[in-house]
Amino acid sequence: MSPGRRVLIGIACAAFLASPPAHADATVVFLLGEVRDDGEPGAQAHLQFSDRQMIVLGQETAFRIAEFHYAAHAPQSDRASFELPYRAVRFISGAVGARSPGAVALRTPQATSSVRGTDFIVVVPNCGPT
Repeated sequence: MSPGRRVLIGIACAAFLASPPAHADATVVFLLGEVRDDGEPGAQAHLQFSDRQMIVLGQETAFRIAEFHYAAHAPQSDRASFELPYRAVRFISGAVGARSPGAVALRTPQATSSVRGTDFIVVVPNCGPT
């Protein structure tokens, strides 16, 4: 596991988990508040992926990278799948969402959405720890 991945798993405002087959090149580019396992009101973490996609995690958010693959010269292999069991996330699409419609999916307890090159926020109400 890379040092960056260890940092991401310790993120707080959420339980951020990357499953073993997900080779996500993501970097924490911004933290607000004290980010830790039990969270802090108003905490945020901003992640930037290798395709320039940004994901902003709000306080007490659970988020998981189920699958991520991006190769600049191989759009046919683009894949990105994320899970949001509870709380809120903001997506700002990168190259995968822009050039490969339907290659990005976000699963919540209520629905699965395909991301097609955009900027949006998803909130999963009444789920997760209180």
